[in-house]
Amino acid sequence: MNAIKKFVSLMLILVFSVSMSLNSYAIVAVNTPEYPFGLGSVLDDQVQTREMLCEEWEDWKENYLSESGSLRVISTDNINTTSESMGFGLLLSVYFNEKTTFDSLYRYVKLCSNANGLMNWKTKDGQIVGAGTDTGADENIALALIFADSMWGSNGDMNYANDARTLLDNIHTHSITSNYINPGDDFDSPKFLSQVAPGWYDIFEDFSGQSFWSTVKANEYNLVLQATNPSTGLFPDRCIIGGASLGSEFGYEAIQLIFRMAVSYSWYGDANAKNYLSKMLVFFNNIGAENIVDGYALNGTPKRNNHSPAFVSAISAGFMTGTSMQQATEFYEECYATKDNYFYNATLRLLSLMYMTGNFQNLYTGGRQIQQADGSNQSDNPSDTTGVTVPLTLSAVGKAGYISLTWNTVSGVKGYYVFKSTVSGGQTTTPETDFWVTGTTFEDMKTNPGTKYYYIVRPVLQDNSLGAASNEVSATPLSKSTTIELIIGDPYMKINNASKEIDTGKGTAPSITNGRTFLPIRTVIEELGGSIEWDGKEKKITIHLNNKTAELWIGKKEIFIDGVKKVLDVAPYISNTNRTMIPLRFIEGLGCVLVWEGGTVQKATIIYEGLNTQQDNTQNGDNKPNGGEEIGTWLGTWFTDYGRMELTQSGNEITGIYGEEKHTLRGTVSGNKFMGTYNEYGSIEQLEFSMSSDGLSFVGIYGEKDTPQSEWSQWNGKRERDVLSAYLRILTTPSNWAGTWETDYGTMVLTQNGNSVTGTYGENAYTITGTVSNNKLTGKYNEDGSICKIEFYMNEDNKSFKGSFGDDQTPRQDWSTWDGAQTEVDFFIE
Repeated sequence: MNAIKKFVSLMLILVFSVSMSLNSYAIVAVNTPEYPFGLGSVLDDQVQTREMLCEEWEDWKENYLSESGSLRVISTDNINTTSESMGFGLLLSVYFNEKTTFDSLYRYVKLCSNANGLMNWKTKDGQIVGAGTDTGADENIALALIFADSMWGSNGDMNYANDARTLLDNIHTHSITSNYINPGDDFDSPKFLSQVAPGWYDIFEDFSGQSFWSTVKANEYNLVLQATNPSTGLFPDRCIIGGASLGSEFGYEAIQLIFRMAVSYSWYGDANAKNYLSKMLVFFNNIGAENIVDGYALNGTPKRNNHSPAFVSAISAGFMTGTSMQQATEFYEECYATKDNYFYNATLRLLSLMYMTGNFQNLYTGGRQIQQADGSNQSDNPSDTTGVTVPLTLSAVGKAGYISLTWNTVSGVKGYYVFKSTVSGGQTTTPETDFWVTGTTFEDMKTNPGTKYYYIVRPVLQDNSLGAASNEVSATPLSKSTTIELIIGDPYMKINNASKEIDTGKGTAPSITNGRTFLPIRTVIEELGGSIEWDGKEKKITIHLNNKTAELWIGKKEIFIDGVKKVLDVAPYISNTNRTMIPLRFIEGLGCVLVWEGGTVQKATIIYEGLNTQQDNTQNGDNKPNGGEEIGTWLGTWFTDYGRMELTQSGNEITGIYGEEKHTLRGTVSGNKFMGTYNEYGSIEQLEFSMSSDGLSFVGIYGEKDTPQSEWSQWNGKRERDVLSAYLRILTTPSNWAGTWETDYGTMVLTQNGNSVTGTYGENAYTITGTVSNNKLTGKYNEDGSICKIEFYMNEDNKSFKGSFGDDQTPRQDWSTWDGAQTEVDFFIE
């Protein structure tokens, strides 16, 4: 694109890289991290990202770690230590893999704990300055101990697991009343909303085996809901049971709940967290990240005018629960740019930078720490003594029906073996595959939903021996199939046989209206793992469920699914409980199976198998090509003004690469528009593409964010279409291509061994090699050193084929035709 821009960007990267090389970190290359739910990292270059985070961590330690008395975290006054600051310090230490720092801080926690086994909220040099406890801090300390056990084990001087269980028991005994969190161990009201930690409670319940944490979570969510302003989505710092706010201000305490709820959604897909934040995110998106101030009345009126890093950071973190990577990136950039030296501000900023770059992963379920690969990496994991100098760092995420593993690249190895067990430390010497994995990802499809699996990875060295094992991680695959049962008039539903209220406290239920069955669509979609957006001005509902996007309007029968217009027999409407009701049969258009029972009890059962990755290979009746392209989606290959572009799409989220150097781009879809950013040599700029009505091309522009779009440059493209794909037939055995063929480019003689084909064509006996799958032969030809790709499809008569040839720089629809008919058959396939 702009050569000057590229040069400046390259120089900035060079300067940045040189400056980073002066510190002690040697960050290994890692894949861009994702969370099981919501958005992944807003940044692609994880090497530079982790260098940046380590620099921020070093600054944080320099400012807030004190060795006066013993190692402790001091607040902005540079004198006192709070239990809140210690909880933050412990969490950060385990994420940055500094075990020695963690252990020293934890000794101080135990030194300053009271008779109830909970840390006093304010101390100095081990002396009590403020008695009583802070339950929110105790929650962070407990989570840090659980994470420490997951990362380092509990076989050393400190038994993190036992201490975590003891601490959770102490919190339950002294800081929880009627399954509500108390502010501390010496008083129970008002309730501090900063202490609500839904995802923490999920971990506490699984770790301890104590089911009351689910009740605590439900009660705390109800408390938040009752206290939240219905127009702005803002909630107060403090309230009492029943939801009455105290002071009616969205302030410094409330913002911590945004971070905790956002993380809960990313870790566990917590629908309540996403829903509770959605209205607030609209409020702050309308304000703009650069205009956020440090305090609001619940009706949205600003209370002060300071552009606080804590507010900017926590609010920015909330956008990770949305669907717009562009919005999240814009708020992240403001988060990064807004800083000061106040402890609370700096800490929430660092946590948010970690989270928004994919580096605040769930360490309890196999998430990955922030890598430090030199002497300051104080992990107890065994070092590699086999010649591999960079340790393997493994992470695992449970997906629908399988587990996804990722690890960092280690140079000088042939590949990797994956080992699995259902017991921690129980992996045998038999790997999961007969061959080593050459990449840095592995999807384990041989799993049972609900079963926890433990994994390690070992590198294969050049002499075929195995190097040191990675850290052990664990993950549990999600249920591949979701079944929802709804009964007409019943405000409760069953999700995989577990009963749940459809709409807490509102009595919303499926209904029959004017002879048609209607469902409350939001609850159904969210339980299936999708999301819904509401446009009040247009009265428009946009539904995202895996790879499908549906658009509907209240009172209108016309809908769009993946850009294709369809017509319902009845229109959606708003119920008397203010919920969107959708005709029952609509759900089938989103890939769900619907079973209707019309007896005495009228019941609808919805079965959803998750993302469908199978291709529909049904032939047209006349065996003519239909083009094979997916109109209405951006998924696929495009040939553009700036090179070949490969796009993937999930719902309305798009990621991709373009050009020979595989620059990255990402964004969101709205209607026929794709709006987002591209990253070229670290320079991130804006783009906006508009797809044509036939889905075969786009016109676009790109430029700097602060430059008027009228001054942006053009970026146009057309979709690659595999015009021969309709000739594909699914066969039990591959077609027999052996024999002699008369073709557009001379006589072709082929031999076939299994699914491998070799041969010659033309007077000069140019060579052909390829592979057969079903009735399709793909490969390449070599004509005096000129190599091109071929794609042949055998017709149903098994005596002729339709084909084409070309290269990767030419769209397939523009490849040249190469057809042929067989004159002599070799019935023997070697």
